[in-house]
Amino acid sequence: MPKTTKFFLIVIFMQLLVACSTQPPAPIQYKEAQALNDLTQYYSQEDKERKSLLEEIESEDKRQTTLIESEKVQNEKEEVQDKTNQLDLQIKEILAAKNEEKETPIAKKQTPVKKIKTLEGLNSALIRPVDGYLIKEFSNDHKAISVATKLRNPVKSVYDGQVIYSGHDNKFGNLIIIKLKNTDYFVALAYLDDITVTKGSLVKKGEVIGHAGQTGSAKEPQLYVAIKKGKEPINPLQYINYSSFN
Repeated sequence: MPKTTKFFLIVIFMQLLVACSTQPPAPIQYKEAQALNDLTQYYSQEDKERKSLLEEIESEDKRQTTLIESEKVQNEKEEVQDKTNQLDLQIKEILAAKNEEKETPIAKKQTPVKKIKTLEGLNSALIRPVDGYLIKEFSNDHKAISVATKLRNPVKSVYDGQVIYSGHDNKFGNLIIIKLKNTDYFVALAYLDDITVTKGSLVKKGEVIGHAGQTGSAKEPQLYVAIKKGKEPINPLQYINYSSFN
């Protein structure tokens, strides 16, 4: 190759190198976009981590809230159960006290009434028809006495006599009327649980003729005791030894 040609080739090659080395740099917009993209990816990852952390916190809050509510409900249940137990105990105590009052009426303090008389024409005083205590005295509105007693306590004839009535009455329940022997006196006993004698029966003083009850209009176990001479009511407390309460 001639030297001249070789020289020109070298010059052209050098010009090409200069041209390549003097190309303008990449536009600045590309660098900014790349930086923005990197920054976006960074914050996007940070948001994901923050969101995950918030979800964990919310989940823990819900769990704690559930535990607190569950404990509160349990405490309320225990309080209700305690109150129920206390109420049950009070009810049992009240019922026990009432049953004791019904079963042991004689245990209360008693005050004696005035001296007992003997009915005219009788050889001895009348006996008490049932064990118990006076709850209602003889008055203008109540021509008899009422004696509280235990349910099914034996009821006895106050004196010798004959049964002239034995049956049931809507007001007086199971009722017995006895005409005392050789007199014009009549004794009526009412509210009996049952009667063990019939009309026409002859009875002796102290003989069991029935059992105390709560029949007719009676509100509690008791015995209604009335005495009449003919049609005239007489206060039984003058002839039968009963006591009343203070």
